[in-house]
Amino acid sequence: MKSFIISVIVTFLSLVIIDYFSKSVKFSGYGSVAVLAAVITLLNGTIRPILQFLSIPITIVTLGLFYFVVNGFVLYLSFKLTDGARIKSFPTAIWMSIVLSILQSFISSILR
Repeated sequence: MKSFIISVIVTFLSLVIIDYFSKSVKFSGYGSVAVLAAVITLLNGTIRPILQFLSIPITIVTLGLFYFVVNGFVLYLSFKLTDGARIKSFPTAIWMSIVLSILQSFISSILR
């Protein structure tokens, strides 16, 4: 439970930074950012491992690049499931998933 809360906080801070610098992402308020952070954390723990397992053959063929598509899909799905959070397009979700991963690593290293 503690790691889930820490993950939600790190994702929340990362999304706030992305919202500040990106015009492709819109939030109606900090509440929707918090809900989105929780949804992303839940989907990363449940759906993403299943999708990664099912996409092993295509991930091998693309030398691991399909992994970015899986992450982008999970992020795009998270935005679609959350009211008050909008993302411009699926390609934007792929790029944002890369930026989100980098920010989460950076913020996690600072907090620990």
